[in-house]
Amino acid sequence: MTWEEARQRTLDQWRRVGALATARDIKGFAHAVNTCTPLCEKAQDEAEREGLGEDSRCYFCLRLSPRSECRRIFSDLIVTALDGDWTAVQQQVDVVVKDLEAMRVPEEPAAAQ
Repeated sequence: MTWEEARQRTLDQWRRVGALATARDIKGFAHAVNTCTPLCEKAQDEAEREGLGEDSRCYFCLRLSPRSECRRIFSDLIVTALDGDWTAVQQQVDVVVKDLEAMRVPEEPAAAQ
């Protein structure tokens, strides 16, 4: 899978998260938020390619930055949902979706001939 494919599949996944938030489905929402994304899988592939373990995948993630740390975002989303503030949840999900839409991904190296 390329970085662009991973970005697009993750975007689709987060749009489904948004639909679960709109439906106020706490069980489905919590499960979807905690499901590994295709970006996580691609980052894991990159970590393994470098000979690093699973705990290293976040260092290869394109989303990891001081502004956007997944574990904190996911935890905050679930706490906010459990508090019943679905408007805030939807706003936070919308930010994630917009970040994914705007995300620039590296070009894949040309395949060896």
